[in-house]
Amino acid sequence: MLTPEMAILVFQTKHAGLVDLDVTALVSFFLFFLLFFILNKTVFQPYLEILAEREKKIEGEQLRAQEITARAEKSFTEYQHQLADARSEASKIREALRREGQTEETTILEKARENASVTIKKGQESVSKQVREASLAVDEKALTLSKAIVSRILSRA
Repeated sequence: MLTPEMAILVFQTKHAGLVDLDVTALVSFFLFFLLFFILNKTVFQPYLEILAEREKKIEGEQLRAQEITARAEKSFTEYQHQLADARSEASKIREALRREGQTEETTILEKARENASVTIKKGQESVSKQVREASLAVDEKALTLSKAIVSRILSRA
């Protein structure tokens, strides 16, 4: 039969070289953990702090950008309202000016018509007067010519 000492011996011979646990392994573990703590304090923690600080800055800048965007959108909305109000006011002013222009145009046209009517009336009176004067002159000439014709006819007879 197999005694426990033989089993340990068989086990050690079969697995010899896999892991040899002696003082050097303990020193290696100790150095590993020492190096880990040193690197953790000098490299890893400062690096993680820098990353955390960077993340906070990014979040802060994103919040600031959102606030700026919100203010810009608010300003743009106000600008659009002001622009709409200005366009409405300009439309009202344009309409008032158009009505005023139409009123002035109507007034000017009425005055022009009155002036034209007066001028036409004066022209017609002038033409009528000239026609009467010409008619009188023609009548006088006709009378003078008829007398001359009558006197010639009578003088021949």
